Amino acid sequence: MKKKGQKGGTRKSGRKSGDGRTRAGGSNLSDKDKMLGEAVLVVFLVLLALIPYFQTLDFGFVNYDDPLHVSKQPGVLEGITSGSVGWAAEATPANLWHPLTWISYMAEVQWFGGGADAPGVHHGGNLFLYAITILFFYLLVRKLGVPMLWSSIAVLFFALHPLHSEPVAWISARKDLLSGVFVLGCILSYVLSIKALGKSSLIWKVVSLLAFAAALLSKPSAVVLPALLILLDWFPLRRAGFEDTESGAPSWRAIFVRQLRSKGIYFAMALAAALVAISVQGEGTHQDFASESSLISRLIDAPGHLAFYFQRFVWPSGLIFEYSRPGGMGATFYVIAGTILALGLTWLAWRNRQRFPEIMLAWLWILICLSPVLGLFYIGSSYTADRYFYLALAGPALALAFFLERETRWRNAAIPASLLVLLALGLLNFRQIKVWRDDFSLFHHAVTVDPGHLTALGNLGSYYRVQKDDVQALKYYEAALAINPNDHIVHYNVGHLRNNQGDRVGSIAAFRACLEGYPNYERGHHFLGIMLAEPSHQETYEPEKALFHLKRACEIDPSEPRFALNYIYHLYRQGFREEAKIATAEALKTLPKEATSVTGRLKKWLETPVPGKRQIPTGN
Repeated sequence: MKKKGQKGGTRKSGRKSGDGRTRAGGSNLSDKDKMLGEAVLVVFLVLLALIPYFQTLDFGFVNYDDPLHVSKQPGVLEGITSGSVGWAAEATPANLWHPLTWISYMAEVQWFGGGADAPGVHHGGNLFLYAITILFFYLLVRKLGVPMLWSSIAVLFFALHPLHSEPVAWISARKDLLSGVFVLGCILSYVLSIKALGKSSLIWKVVSLLAFAAALLSKPSAVVLPALLILLDWFPLRRAGFEDTESGAPSWRAIFVRQLRSKGIYFAMALAAALVAISVQGEGTHQDFASESSLISRLIDAPGHLAFYFQRFVWPSGLIFEYSRPGGMGATFYVIAGTILALGLTWLAWRNRQRFPEIMLAWLWILICLSPVLGLFYIGSSYTADRYFYLALAGPALALAFFLERETRWRNAAIPASLLVLLALGLLNFRQIKVWRDDFSLFHHAVTVDPGHLTALGNLGSYYRVQKDDVQALKYYEAALAINPNDHIVHYNVGHLRNNQGDRVGSIAAFRACLEGYPNYERGHHFLGIMLAEPSHQETYEPEKALFHLKRACEIDPSEPRFALNYIYHLYRQGFREEAKIATAEALKTLPKEATSVTGRLKKWLETPVPGKRQIPTGN
């Protein structure tokens, strides 16, 4: 590691002789050979790190957000057009805003033949992005002054850890990969701007800001990046006011002024992205579910999340696609363990901040990266997820590089011990990646690890329903409902299954149970309305309630063409012509422009005479 005051760049060991030639040991040819050798090493490292991940090229889509992001997303399947790019800038399906991630999927469809029938193309895109991430991380560690050997070990630790199997093997985790590329690119450019002089320094600073903007457009959780830059200023860069920490007398005022001056634009960009993300997260279903948990309760749970992440970081076994909240006293145990862990690591890091600053670097890096998902904001129903630790893993890996560089009595054992750890991580990673092969592998593995996993049980039921094995499907659906009788998604799927079996009464009962679990589920209202609106089944025919539910579906999601079409159709069918005209006019204002077939039918209906006129029902 470079000492304080030492400038970046390659140091030459030779000097020029009187005749202008370079002496042995300092030739330009030698420098070129070193650069070529390191380039070969980097290529080898990247290929070695990707070995466990190459198997994903034969994987398919999984029914866990992949239809939303790629396989059934019209905006993505259209490829890159002016309309689709405009859609990406505003799209917020599932309360997510990541325009650059949408465009990356579109680019694969447009240029490489990706789409609903080509999951391998999108898996290949993930591999490419991960290769760039590994490259950027290696360059960052080297630019921070760590020799090649220890840099290589740290990079492989980062790349082979099983916690990275989910972000790389899951197509829908593209936002984590893409944002990670730009975050590391931003940090690398920032370090290069410090080490460069004159115009080069300014150019690298601009590149750093552009990379940060791209990271925010890929996933807004990149807002933590300015704090990571401040952490690196403390160690290992020792700059911007932190130079005095070695003497034990830091000038906190000077630190604040210098950091504000150098990071002000980063914080402004982060604030803008955070406001957009908070606004998007506070809409739709997230708003409904977030109201079920208070900020205080989520913050009390935060130490438990930390303990959960730390357990899987140290012992990466039994990994699944998302984790249920521990039952019984489990959650309390994790909160207590997490509190002890947080206090203990904070004390250890502070006590050794001068002697072993690597501890503080790793600990604060983890806390900074995990801060958006520790309870301050509602991010979903899962307890934790491996993908949230994606960039957090870079901190311990970077700290490992600095620690291995130290001259200690354990130095001779560092290489063989590191190789054994890396081999174990690589084998665990290779096995964990197989879990993401298809729906059955993913959800069956989760149920094996956690027999009470609601999402996995429900998705296994859906898997068997697609396979037309209704018996197995009901088995898993009923197992899920035995754990949570209010799971609206499972009730909704059971409703479809009962309907396919010809059990109309059972189907309607399931849809009603769905709405009891979540009254604002638009698809539940829509399908229940269709079921109740069929006059050929007199035993279940309830026309007024049918119109109520069809109208409610339109109110919740006025942009869905099917909802508007069915509501207005049944208004006409029941003779509510004036109300149908009003609903048609409203629908034509709110439906997306691409829904031309629906809007065309609606315009024709305006001119179709329907006998009779009745009063529209207003209640359920």
